[in-house]
Amino acid sequence: WGDTLVLLCALAWAVHVLLIGRFSPRCDAIELAAAQFRLDQARIGSKPQNTRVRAAIEQAKATYLQAKAQLCSTFGNIPEERLNWSPSQTARTPIQIVAHCATAVKSINAQMEGTPFHYKTTAEAETAFRKDELQFHSREQVLNYLEEVSNNYLAWLDALTPERLASIAQLPFGLGAMPVENWLPFPAHHTRHHAAQLEYIQTIYGDQDWHLG
Repeated sequence: WGDTLVLLCALAWAVHVLLIGRFSPRCDAIELAAAQFRLDQARIGSKPQNTRVRAAIEQAKATYLQAKAQLCSTFGNIPEERLNWSPSQTARTPIQIVAHCATAVKSINAQMEGTPFHYKTTAEAETAFRKDELQFHSREQVLNYLEEVSNNYLAWLDALTPERLASIAQLPFGLGAMPVENWLPFPAHHTRHHAAQLEYIQTIYGDQDWHLG
């Protein structure tokens, strides 16, 4: 295999020399050399950038999938009779927490894509989120919703370009703006936060199982 690579490289170099000999009399030698340098620089320079972009995307995917797995694992340990139970009238039920996580990921994804957040205040956003969460009543229904949103988000990550990753997206509630790359940890952080809420609800209703398997 190594000998084959050497042979192919020698052939490629020979073709390169022949092409230079053919075209150099027809154009300015300096312009031709400059064009070769620019092409080589673009070829070499694009690799670190593409590698960095792919690394950022893979990191975002991995951290989100880990957070989602934590959420689903904790939610899976909640018994049916507690799915629509909350510790107070203003607290979310376990089903509503999972629905909220999915809606939040969908909303964050839209903002990274350039769609402005619809709500001016946190109170307006909370009211809208709560209303949306009321449509979910079963484990299967809310998990399907979470899976759909997650798949769309992961597909969006895979399609990210370096230009889009470096573009500026507006933060909600007039908090300013920042590059999309800096947004990437948000879905995972938010999901982990609410997975911890589910664990706290388990504590409140007296679940003493360690759920190790």
